[in-house]
Amino acid sequence: LSLTPGRTGSSPLGEIYGRELWTLQALVGLLMIICCANLASLELSRTLNRQHELVVRSALGAGRLRLVRQLVAESVILAFAGAAAGFVLSRWMSSLLVGYIEQSDFPVFLDLRPDAATFAATIALATLTVILTGALPALSLTRVDTEEVLRSGAQRTVARKRHPLAASLLPVQVALSLLLASLALLFATSTGKLLRMDPGFRVKGITLFGVDFARRPEKGEAQLDLYRRMLEALRQAPGVEAASFIAARPLGEGGMDESAAAVEGNGPETKHLFENVVGPEYFATAGTKVLAGREFSQFDRLGRTPVCILNETAASFFFPRQGAVGKHVRSTEGDAKGDSCEVIAVVADAKYLSLREPAPPTIYYPYEQLPDFNWAGFITRSHDTSAAVAAFKSALRRFAPDTPLLPPITMQRQLEDSIGKERLTAALSLFFGGLALLLTSLGLYGLESQRVAQRTAEIGLRMALGAQGKDVHWFVLREAAVVFAIGVPIGLAVTFAASHFIASLLYEISPLDPRIHLVAVMTLLGAGLLASSIPARRAMNVDPMVAMRYE
Repeated sequence: LSLTPGRTGSSPLGEIYGRELWTLQALVGLLMIICCANLASLELSRTLNRQHELVVRSALGAGRLRLVRQLVAESVILAFAGAAAGFVLSRWMSSLLVGYIEQSDFPVFLDLRPDAATFAATIALATLTVILTGALPALSLTRVDTEEVLRSGAQRTVARKRHPLAASLLPVQVALSLLLASLALLFATSTGKLLRMDPGFRVKGITLFGVDFARRPEKGEAQLDLYRRMLEALRQAPGVEAASFIAARPLGEGGMDESAAAVEGNGPETKHLFENVVGPEYFATAGTKVLAGREFSQFDRLGRTPVCILNETAASFFFPRQGAVGKHVRSTEGDAKGDSCEVIAVVADAKYLSLREPAPPTIYYPYEQLPDFNWAGFITRSHDTSAAVAAFKSALRRFAPDTPLLPPITMQRQLEDSIGKERLTAALSLFFGGLALLLTSLGLYGLESQRVAQRTAEIGLRMALGAQGKDVHWFVLREAAVVFAIGVPIGLAVTFAASHFIASLLYEISPLDPRIHLVAVMTLLGAGLLASSIPARRAMNVDPMVAMRYE
């Protein structure tokens, strides 16, 4: 029993996706910080080229506020143009997000049309972007020594000093990009493990069908006969290799019933035994291994000895260190309290509830011994899904023409839907991580290109004094190496600190896995090397005579 505040209403989607969406919201915030740092560093570097102009204007009487206003105006245009584009794109991206989390048997209805609150948040973020990318760099640049700048304005052969704010922004971008890249790889690896794991049943070639026979007139033996005719028609249909009945389909939204049971006599008892109802040849159809005993057959009907099948976990609980086949299990609650059944088989564990959790103790009953079971699920195995769907629709029209059919679903889609949260987190984190690497690479490329342009005379002088091309190449790459030498350790430290918060979102992988972080570091270094090599090669081609003549 859980209580929720009435003023907020009930939000099933919030309960399902809340933790993952808050995680993605944090990733969006980190990406925005990277964008702001990128823009601020580029704006700062570009404005440094105008420092002499700004100082001259200041000496001629222009006030500091006026200079700041001029510099911020350009950032305002950029920020609000980006906000407008983002506001438009958000509608398209929101519909994609809803389509991604919507499952075949779980439609999602969300009103994502922008409202006043969304518009206000967009304006607030745009204003924050202006402050971070325009106002702060502009204020820092107006605090300069006018006389020093005027004296050194023409001395282009002297390397310009890097602004302290610019020196700190690039390592911040590198650190946050490494954090996003590491998180993206962790989420993607975790999701990949879930998709590749053995769930205990066949995935390829399996199709599931759901039918509600509650309004059908057939009851009791007549209803069971309807199920038999449906199964027989499916098994004889072209393209269908096997077919059976199943009440609670694997990894479905409905789940399985839970009951209490015990071994006859003074044996173990549990109140958490999950139940499922299946038909003959179900385990062969689903691809679940029978470890001992036999499957249900057409002879396990009403009037015969009640039988059941246990999964491996249930058999180990009820009958530790002994065979379960031939033993009896008794129900201890509900309408069936006191009823017992003979265990005729033990099957391998299968994950019907969640891929992330171990299979619970499960007992299977034959549908032939449970009349008036209105909800019917069917399972087929075939190489052609369309043939199986056509065969089932044909059988339903033939034997129960007025019965509604739920949309069929393949086992592969069922499995993917069951980890929709994990797939959503992995896909978006990979997108954000890739975007962060791209932004950091572009920022590094832009800044290194501007520095090479600013230091053309110095590079020409070095080459005139005997510097080789490889010396100039390393001279440019050395600055990028310093940036990564500072940013990478910071990024790793932040990533390790954040590992505690994401550990519960991962499956069978440690958030401190060194292989993941090594791949993230190498990817970031590779992107940085590529971004820095282009300006470095351009510097190698500087003509010393042209550079000196320019000076």
